[in-house]
Amino acid sequence: MAVHDFSKEQRDVFDDQHRELKKILRDKAGNEAEVAVKKFDVAISEFAWEQVPMADTQKALGEAIHLANDRKFSNIYEAFLNAPLGSEKEEARARDLLCQAHGISTTSYRPRKDWELVRAAPFIALQADSYWKDSPEKVLQLASSLQDRGDNYAESGRTRTMDLVASDTTGKLTELLSQYYELYDQSEAEVQARRARGTTYPWN
Repeated sequence: MAVHDFSKEQRDVFDDQHRELKKILRDKAGNEAEVAVKKFDVAISEFAWEQVPMADTQKALGEAIHLANDRKFSNIYEAFLNAPLGSEKEEARARDLLCQAHGISTTSYRPRKDWELVRAAPFIALQADSYWKDSPEKVLQLASSLQDRGDNYAESGRTRTMDLVASDTTGKLTELLSQYYELYDQSEAEVQARRARGTTYPWN
């Protein structure tokens, strides 16, 4: 079972815990609040989908916990942050420790492209919500289209969705949607090559 597959009860505990820590980070980080929260969010997501070495997760979470400077969360993550990573056995033990901290049994690998797409859709919908504060029906329609495989693959579906976001006068949603469809059309190898070059999408 992976983080994205666990029960509603586990999901609620996981979400509540991270919502609380994100609030602390926002309060402590000042002008860098959103950057700090995003780094933490990416670190947890990449851990769940086994996208990066454990050392990267340990470093990212260490920075977040240091910034939060909160006894509760320092205690929650202490065992993981102090875990040695010198061997495969030690890395496996560290992974188990972080899973225990999150209340889950294990994690599982998924392709990088899938990880990017799963992160992209809610990010775009959230941006739409900030642009269309008085049009929640548009936000819902966009979110539904982003989750519809037919709309994402078919030219007619993409055209409808692009027409929908065209009402955003900033042009930001059109740009994000274009990047989303570009990602959708790429192979896993192309996504990995982009990652190797250090090129990121706005949702990361």
